[in-house]
Amino acid sequence: MECNYTIYSFQELSSTNTYAKEQLSFLPDRCVITADCQTAGKGRMGKNWSSPPGLALYLTFVLKNPPFDISMLPLISALAVCRALEHVTEGLDLQIKWPNDVLLRRKKLCGILCESVLKKNDCSVISGIGINVNQCSSDFASDALAYATSLLIETGKRFPIQEIRDALIQSFDEALEFYAAEGFSAFQREYERRLVNIGKEVRVLYREHEVQAVAVGILENGNLLCENEEGRFAVNSGEASVRGLYGYT
Repeated sequence: MECNYTIYSFQELSSTNTYAKEQLSFLPDRCVITADCQTAGKGRMGKNWSSPPGLALYLTFVLKNPPFDISMLPLISALAVCRALEHVTEGLDLQIKWPNDVLLRRKKLCGILCESVLKKNDCSVISGIGINVNQCSSDFASDALAYATSLLIETGKRFPIQEIRDALIQSFDEALEFYAAEGFSAFQREYERRLVNIGKEVRVLYREHEVQAVAVGILENGNLLCENEEGRFAVNSGEASVRGLYGYT
């Protein structure tokens, strides 16, 4: 595989996203930060992400002044993860819980946290990705991780983390290039096909109010299209959190 990204590998970091932000001035455009272990990994809305050494892939992409709408990066990242893992595992069917959790058999396999960093006239964006690879069930014994799974648990096979890393970098690069040229509309049908929320009743938590609706699709701008007795409305991932009522919260 021809790699268009400079890779910085570490045995341990507090988190790959934190390192990327702290060292941003010294890092080149289109680079990747990886770590065998994270001591302070974080997910969306400040949630902790389990980070045992040697069992998972922890990776952050760094993009400086990208020539595209960065608001769609979480969705593009999720699609890239699905494609990479399906390639490596030769046939697993990955799903997405809007906007960017990657699920396998309705359990969380991968978390993604995208962050933007503004400095003067520069705008950089980072996409932090954590994929559960070789953990066993006991690694998720905590009630807080009851919804999590790994490739090992679901397939009974161990996978080389570096192989998954390389597949993800290639998949991310290809998806990003296509998005820059064609926009999100080129991915809309695939994303919607993978969306586990479709046709399900959801609770939309918005401005401290809870609204029940049914998720009916994804819009070209990445918003989740929902419908209830009052009609259809769009939900922005930056303004709301959607939790399904079907065993995954």
